[in-house]
Amino acid sequence: MISEIYQYLKSDTKLVQLLNHSQSNKKIFDGVPKTYGDTTKLNEDGSFIDFPYIVYDIFPYSVAVHGKIKEYRLKITIVSKRDMLDSISDRLIEMFHMGNQPSFQLNSKTIFHSRLMIGGSILFHEDLDVYEQIMYFHLKVK
Repeated sequence: MISEIYQYLKSDTKLVQLLNHSQSNKKIFDGVPKTYGDTTKLNEDGSFIDFPYIVYDIFPYSVAVHGKIKEYRLKITIVSKRDMLDSISDRLIEMFHMGNQPSFQLNSKTIFHSRLMIGGSILFHEDLDVYEQIMYFHLKVK
């Protein structure tokens, strides 16, 4: 499921544009941001500083009768300067908070329900002058 989420995120033109994500300038990460050996993206402390970017993780939430996972919790962390934070979080809500929308396909998996669980808190990292917002989505898979 982690690769399906990555494909979904990177296929969204608006999100890719907001993040300035490309094959050579990756801004969508599973787990921990990686620099791919590009030391121009590191500060003196060796920290990743190419903002904005998002990090996502997906966890099994419940298992159906035959051991097939039916529900997931998707955690998305946005790290950005303040001016971009709202646009990125709004786009993620448009992508994952389905409301009354019909289901959508992620490769061979059908997401028939997805909603934002938590996502309003914003942290400020004074040392980097950057904000961080964590959003949790609940996904049901068919």
